[in-house]
Amino acid sequence: MITNFKNYKTYFFALSFSLMSFYEVAAQQVAVTENGEEVILYEDGTWKYKDTKSSWTTSLDTVIRTKPAKSAFLVKGSRFPYGVWVNAKEWKFKKTETGNESPSELSFQLIGEEAHALIIAERLHFSLNELREIAVANATKAAPDIQVVHEDIRKINGVTVRCLQMNGTVRGLKITYLGYYYSTEKGTVQFITFTGQNLFKEYKQRMEALLDGFVILE
Repeated sequence: MITNFKNYKTYFFALSFSLMSFYEVAAQQVAVTENGEEVILYEDGTWKYKDTKSSWTTSLDTVIRTKPAKSAFLVKGSRFPYGVWVNAKEWKFKKTETGNESPSELSFQLIGEEAHALIIAERLHFSLNELREIAVANATKAAPDIQVVHEDIRKINGVTVRCLQMNGTVRGLKITYLGYYYSTEKGTVQFITFTGQNLFKEYKQRMEALLDGFVILE
């Protein structure tokens, strides 16, 4: 069993603040990422790369989900008011020690299994579109072959998040990342689960159950 995923978390540890410039083209917008890639944004919520050789589109219809009944233990973040309802019989968790310079605040492991998760919380605000670009850009630094294979907008326990599923190769290991990305004036959360691509189907339901425990606290 692979117990050390340290190498596969590195891209989360250098949050880069990528800038996108927007300009109008008819009924579209064109976004330019920090990597120089142009993305066409449509008014109906879909988008595609301007380069037709690598273009693809995605629907961003909202998916509504709530925490599972078995997720009954609330783990609270400290950088701003958020938390995660956890099924403590399936997931063990650890908080980052005070003074630790790691940007991850919470880490999780599926007990006895090869699925992991971590949370990065910052007191900064981005739009969901900007946060998506940051996530993809950071993933590319660790896995140059990274691909977004699915994305949608979800309302989790009344909170709107962006969901991204990405596949990539990190130091020879093929990894699938499934994460929720949230931002408000109070702060930003990147909540990412990950496992080997060959194990993703086996663990997907339990990874989503953990993600679905995300809540904003009053």
